[in-house]
Amino acid sequence: MSVKNCCWTVLVSLLLCVGTTRAQVTTGTILGTVSDSSGAVVPGATITIRNVETGISRTLTADAAGRYLAPQLPLGNYEVTAGSAGFQTMIRRGIELSLGRQAEVNFNLQVGAVAEAVTVTGEAPLIETTTSSVSGLVNPSQMRDLPLNVRSYEQLAFLQPNVYWQRNAIDETNTGYAPKISAGGMRVGYNAYIVDGIDIADTTGLTPGSVAGGLAGVETVREYRVLTNNFPAQYGNALGAIIEVASKGGTNSFHGTVFEFLRNSAMDARNFFDPKSVPPFRRNQFGGILGGPIVKDRLFFFASYEALRERLTTTRNVLTPTADAKRGIFPDPADPTKTLTIPVNPAVVPYLALYPLPQLDLGSGVGRYSFPFNNVTGEDYLTGRVDYQRSDKVSYFARYTFDDGERIAPKAGVAIDPWADRSVSRNQTITLAETRLLTGALINEFRAGFVRYTPASLLYLTGPDPQIQFPNTGGAGNIAFTTGYSAGGTGIATLGIAARPFERQNGNTYQLVDNVSYVKSAHSLKIGFNMERFQDNVLERTMEGLYANSGSGTSNQGDTFTFESVERLIQGRPRSFSGVLTPSAQGTSGRVWLFAWYFQDDYRVRSNFTLNLGVRYEFLTPYANRNRDFVILNDLFGTPKRRQEKASEGNTCSGCIDPRFGFAWDLFSNGATVLKGGFGIFRNQLLHFNGYYTVPTEAQGGVNLSADNPNFPDPTVQIPGAVLRYSLTGTGNVGATVRPRIPATPSAMQWNLTLDQRLTPNMTVRVAYMASKGYHLDSGYTANINTYEDRPDGTRFFAPGVHRIRPEFAGINTIRWDFNSMYNAFTVTLGRRLSRGIGFESSYAFSRATDDTSLGLAWRVHLTSEMRTPDGRRNTFHGLSGLDMRHRSISNFTYELPSYAGTSGAAKKLLSGWQMNGILTLQSGTPLTPWIGFDRANTRAANAGEQQRPDINPAYSGSRLCPCTVPSALGGGVQEAPQRYFNPAAFLLPAAGTDGNLGRNTLIGPGFTNFDFALVKNTALTERVNLLFRLETFNLFNRVNWSQPSNRLFETSGAYTGSTGVITATSNASRQLQFALKLTF
Repeated sequence: MSVKNCCWTVLVSLLLCVGTTRAQVTTGTILGTVSDSSGAVVPGATITIRNVETGISRTLTADAAGRYLAPQLPLGNYEVTAGSAGFQTMIRRGIELSLGRQAEVNFNLQVGAVAEAVTVTGEAPLIETTTSSVSGLVNPSQMRDLPLNVRSYEQLAFLQPNVYWQRNAIDETNTGYAPKISAGGMRVGYNAYIVDGIDIADTTGLTPGSVAGGLAGVETVREYRVLTNNFPAQYGNALGAIIEVASKGGTNSFHGTVFEFLRNSAMDARNFFDPKSVPPFRRNQFGGILGGPIVKDRLFFFASYEALRERLTTTRNVLTPTADAKRGIFPDPADPTKTLTIPVNPAVVPYLALYPLPQLDLGSGVGRYSFPFNNVTGEDYLTGRVDYQRSDKVSYFARYTFDDGERIAPKAGVAIDPWADRSVSRNQTITLAETRLLTGALINEFRAGFVRYTPASLLYLTGPDPQIQFPNTGGAGNIAFTTGYSAGGTGIATLGIAARPFERQNGNTYQLVDNVSYVKSAHSLKIGFNMERFQDNVLERTMEGLYANSGSGTSNQGDTFTFESVERLIQGRPRSFSGVLTPSAQGTSGRVWLFAWYFQDDYRVRSNFTLNLGVRYEFLTPYANRNRDFVILNDLFGTPKRRQEKASEGNTCSGCIDPRFGFAWDLFSNGATVLKGGFGIFRNQLLHFNGYYTVPTEAQGGVNLSADNPNFPDPTVQIPGAVLRYSLTGTGNVGATVRPRIPATPSAMQWNLTLDQRLTPNMTVRVAYMASKGYHLDSGYTANINTYEDRPDGTRFFAPGVHRIRPEFAGINTIRWDFNSMYNAFTVTLGRRLSRGIGFESSYAFSRATDDTSLGLAWRVHLTSEMRTPDGRRNTFHGLSGLDMRHRSISNFTYELPSYAGTSGAAKKLLSGWQMNGILTLQSGTPLTPWIGFDRANTRAANAGEQQRPDINPAYSGSRLCPCTVPSALGGGVQEAPQRYFNPAAFLLPAAGTDGNLGRNTLIGPGFTNFDFALVKNTALTERVNLLFRLETFNLFNRVNWSQPSNRLFETSGAYTGSTGVITATSNASRQLQFALKLTF
């Protein structure tokens, strides 16, 4: 189906259906049954539902079975009134309607006059009895009271047991700055982020946010919900979690907050790897919100402003050559007490001089070098919202959000470099909505949204500029290692100077959403449609010498020599060269259309049993670039072809008809014990950055050079064994890509079985089993490896001196959508609603995640300990996922201290209003694999050192994890650090030209323990004005949580590297204190 025909289909659908729905919910539902004192239903009863905050009301009539249902209600506090002739009127107050909630409010009317009113005040039941999805709600008191580091509200998702922060993920571009969220064992790019019904995911599909590192505006959030398994049919384009946010609006009373949060290094503890004194740190976050009526009961406004100003000095730890190594002196692999001398290539000496000497020798010619770096961050965030209730049947709202950020930080992957990365971002969102009550049972909701992300990045000079110049390359150069920055410090730091490269990205998303909800007898029907237009405009200036780190998975676009070890650097024997000999620029203007339809029926079969039945269909056009065509290979041995991709050519998701099924069974018809379950099929469309990988690209306007085994330092000199490839744009291509014409869509089947039990009126427990099976997951690998011999035992042998299968090309990247994953989890959650000053929620998850690879096409996020897919051999690579977290416990609490009982005014103000809040996180580590570190098998695959595993040492019988430690003087910290996290003696170097037999992800990395605490004093200045003082402590007990250790095992000489198993960083900060004042009214 073409886009033109699809648009006609959309228009007809809108005309016939009046409206349909997008895959989000921004409202709640109140439903129930009206009966008399004998239990008989009362048909025809009049139900009036009124929002106490805004005065908006809705009136409806109970059906013949006494049932009523009011969908699409704005969030807020409600009172519900039921009356019928011959019965007293009953009023239920204090019904707090939260995001996506189906609050069941039942009435038992007593005989009497209608004028007689009986008022009952109390919350709706804690357990939902009509929905089967697994979700968690963060209520307003949790958002207001819990300590949030950097006040970024995406962290609220981590309160769910099977959602966690993937701290081993490294950003490799200028998008996706907020913490990376892994939910249900799925990759960090497989989530959806919804604000007021509009998808705000950034251009990579990662957690949105500014360059400041999070999602600002927590003061503007009213409700926050996380769906983690078996979403209804109105939700799509996510395999992990759906994160929904509803913003605050104005009410009939003026309300607001003015606040400032302050941090200072004088109040902080020293990080383990910091020098003797704590590095300077200043952070100020300040702003305010204001909301209220313009016209009572009709027109309301809400506005906010928040700013961040931060100066932070961090200690960076990298590996550099020792003084002996620079002279060619290395430990003898056969006897570490002796040394070997390697002749130093004179051409290398000037470059070696640019490496600073390490402060701590780790052996094998490397050591740890620590140095400070000053990070500067600023952000300005503002939002405005207007709500208009035109009548009892029609309402509108509009919201605009503006977020400007700037950050100067170390260039990712460039460890020894006077250049920093200056990143700026400007994010904007516009949302418009109309809700129309057509009849008492038919409601239409229309939404339109526009989201723009405009990140840009350029290098920023911070110190002296020592030039690295390679002959005949025309620009500044780089020296990189095959397992450098990407492995979390497993290799030598990259050395490089770059001219000022520039990258700018304008990502625009246009969204049209329309909803219809219809209540018919026992059926609550929904039909929905969404149309989304995605535009991604990227301009990259590939200047001479643009930094590129081959060890991190990015393309070598600048003048970069890549070495496999320090010894090879000393000898002047690079593995490869890749460079741009003249300046070039490349840009893309990607375009994608997404259309989605769904139907959902929540069928109340009996008063205590509900079926959730749905189906969803999605239509996605191919990723098209309007500016230029592409060169592709149909297969490894195909002929390069140039073609123009067009968005009108077909549907990449033609089979995406996805059923959803669920049930909710109130076992004893009292709302206390509810059994739920469900099954569904879900998709993650290649909308954002992944779309780039459905089309190969080539540089524009530059002359490229790629070489295997090149001469150093002049790569243009032909030497024996070298393979040089030149490319003039328009006449050839250095690399190529093999991919299907129409890629598959990453998909998953999800199922769950859940039991919710009410223990007391304010306490519940949930026991759940959740599972998902991912298929058609995306990844890539190097197909153009060296020729090899298949052996009878299924292994391969790469003989010395062989060349690539297609020697006229460099790496040929093959993209496939046939990788699989599996996730199983048991979770237990105990929660108590805030009552009598105590509220808490505590969860535990026991889970297991396996897959073929945890690295997708979006290599802008790289897991430091995860191996890259080795030439697509899934049968030898399946194992624990890099996202596996076997045990996780997360708890949060609020405790309001008893108020002072005395009569003294001053003492009462001082001793009353105290509150304690906290978040405790306990979780096991994620898997890792020791890898060889160089191309021992002689495959010539990209990042071969990160793909090749060692042999298991049959003579080693001890634990692979090392219990040994060294004195705390190693880092000057307060706790001992592991000298080696794992013992390299448990592994051996395989025979040359062969693969090792160690399984993938067989070791588990360091765990994580953290406790954040807040002490709050609320002082009532007047009846409506309060002053809050907050003392927040992050990592209260100053627990040192280690990052993943260095994975690299061997030098090219066969010796174990000095960095093997060494940890050079922590995964969170040391104890930090934050003070805050908030004036609320």
